[in-house]
Amino acid sequence: MEILDTSGQATVNAAGTATVVIPVPRDQNWTLKRYTVLTNQSPTLTTMPIATVYRGSVGDGNAFDSTYTGARDSGDCDILFMGGDNIVCQWVGGIAATIATLSIVGTVERVR
Repeated sequence: MEILDTSGQATVNAAGTATVVIPVPRDQNWTLKRYTVLTNQSPTLTTMPIATVYRGSVGDGNAFDSTYTGARDSGDCDILFMGGDNIVCQWVGGIAATIATLSIVGTVERVR
């Protein structure tokens, strides 16, 4: 097994929302072990975005974790994503023009 360690970024829009999509290549299966969400906003700001992590796409039935401290938080998990799946994180209530980052760690299995 290979180590999975990747990330994606998006800019928070004027409505306070950002979405990062990390696609799983079709020839791989990923087991997600840990994710980290953060923004580059000042730590002294009291506005704190909510970040929700989804399988596939944004939707209540697809959410597997959420945090009210989306400017800097992490979570442990053990979730298999098959080739072609997407790992999606959406921030709401963020500060416009800040950068939101989703980082993921886990393992990669090559499939044929």
